Formats: sequence, C-alpha cells, structure tokens
Amino acid sequence: EMNLENISISNLLGEAKNGFSIIDANEVKIKDVELQTTVAPVMSFYNVKNVQVEGLKLQDFSTPLIAVYGEQSEQLKFNIISKKKNDELFEIGENVKPEVFESINK
Repeated sequence: EMNLENISISNLLGEAKNGFSIIDANEVKIKDVELQTTVAPVMSFYNVKNVQVEGLKLQDFSTPLIAVYGEQSEQLKFNIISKKKNDELFEIGENVKPEVFESINK
C-alpha cells in the first residue's frame, strides 16, 4: 500500500464529537484551523512524515489535545494557539523519537 501524500487542510472551522486522525501520510499541511470537539484528542497522527501545522486553534481540555504515535513518524512541526503548555498539549508515543518533533505554542 502507498501512503497518502500532499494533504492540505486550511481555513477550517470545525465542531464535532471526535476529531480526526491522519495515518501513514507524507507531506501534510494544516493551516489556520480551529477545532472544537467533545472528545480528546482533537487530532491524532500515526506514522506521518513532513507534517507542518500553523495557526491551529484548540479549545482547552484537561487531557492532551494532539496525539502522535508510530516509530516511522518524522519531521513534525506544530505552531499552536492555546493557553496550555506543550507537555499538556501533546501525547507522544514511546516509539516516536523526540528529535523529530518541534512545537511552538502561542
């Protein structure tokens, strides 16, 4: 099977019970997205490469809002607008190498 490639999501305002998952994908760009869900995590990534998230607005939950899993995950960059600290925002799987992950929280 081939991975999904060149996924772009921009200028989206979404409200749903559950967020979304991106699995086995390369070149994912998410820009200026605001998501409100009733179940966390809002976004899940599994074995993704070259992910760039800019201007993501998330509501405040008491649990991690973004989950990243998979030993094949690499080059993930997040620029998030939230009151939470990075260690509260993310759930990082034990197989994800720390050096492949970068986050800026505004």
